[in-house]
Formats: sequence, structure tokens, C-alpha cells
Amino acid sequence: MWTKQSQSFCPTCGRTTNHVTHFQKDDAGSLVADVRCAECPEIAGAVA
Repeated sequence: MWTKQSQSFCPTCGRTTNHVTHFQKDDAGSLVADVRCAECPEIAGAVA
């Protein structure tokens, strides 16, 4: 549905980095927020 960017600490890469929050509604109509570190090499590699 929409996204939001914010700065927060990433325990995976150990730095304060840009995080992207993806907001979506699930099948039941509940709002689900999926937060991902935009700069973490492990997560970026898994998504790409």
C-alpha cells in the first residue's frame, strides 16, 4: 500500500541506517508493517 523511510539502529549490521517500512493490509483487513534495513547487505542480497 505505502512505504515510509526512517533512521534506526539495525542489530543485523550494527549501525544506524535507513529503514524502509512497507505497510500492507492482509486478507483479514489488518494493517501489517514490514520493516527492513535498506543498507544491510544480508537483507538486500536476499531481497534482490
